[in-house]
Amino acid sequence: MKEKLHNLLRQINKKIPEDTSANLLTGDILDSLDIIRIVAEMEKGFDVVIQPKDIVPKNFESVDAIFKLLNSHVDNKL
Repeated sequence: MKEKLHNLLRQINKKIPEDTSANLLTGDILDSLDIIRIVAEMEKGFDVVIQPKDIVPKNFESVDAIFKLLNSHVDNKL
């Protein structure tokens, strides 16, 4: 699932690094529009609903953080 997420992120923004711990916000890799697109694509691609309260900078700092966010929503569906 993490590889699928990483591929999805790279489709949205080609600057997403291979290093999944790299900071995407301080490195000026992601902007607010990217985050909106990421949320929409995660909801569609992984059949989850990301709550507005979860759309905060700490959840989008890295690929690892985004994966953790996604995982928490997938676990909630079980």
